[in-house]
Amino acid sequence: SSDVCSSDLENMGYMAMLRNLRNFVEKEVSPEVVQQICNTISDPKQVARSKQLPFRFFTAYRELSVLIGEGSVDGYYGWRQNVPQPETDREKIKVINKFRDAVEAAFEASIKNVSQLPGTTAIFSDHSGSMTTAISDRSTVSNMDIALTLHAIADKLSEDSVGIIFGQDAAIVDSHGLSS
Repeated sequence: SSDVCSSDLENMGYMAMLRNLRNFVEKEVSPEVVQQICNTISDPKQVARSKQLPFRFFTAYRELSVLIGEGSVDGYYGWRQNVPQPETDREKIKVINKFRDAVEAAFEASIKNVSQLPGTTAIFSDHSGSMTTAISDRSTVSNMDIALTLHAIADKLSEDSVGIIFGQDAAIVDSHGLSS
């Protein structure tokens, strides 16, 4: 069990909380602390005040998904050790899913003030090999992650949309929301 308590969270900034979700899972914080974190992360006022770019929520969601063996766990995302096993780590998986729900709500709140796109919107997303490059030397976020985030935002804001990914070929994709 962890030494993290409610008073520690009050002194923690929003971005620090968002970036430490994996650490909270690993430290096995109490259910009360988990709920407090979820409430803070998903609170639309806190999201607006934090001024976090939507790709930060995408990255947090991806990291939580990797912890339970969903999404890409190899290649440029890097291999994650100690993936919780469903039969032995049910509580960790529950916490991860609560955090993912909170992050998804935060993502939704982060784009709420952007105007709806009327009509049908074609969304093109580059998935060529060059897009796997990290956005900086100190980041695990790739150019493709940013493209996927912008794709998800445009999809969310569109009255109707057609998603198209391209690289050497092109394909129409069904792309609804952050967790799809």
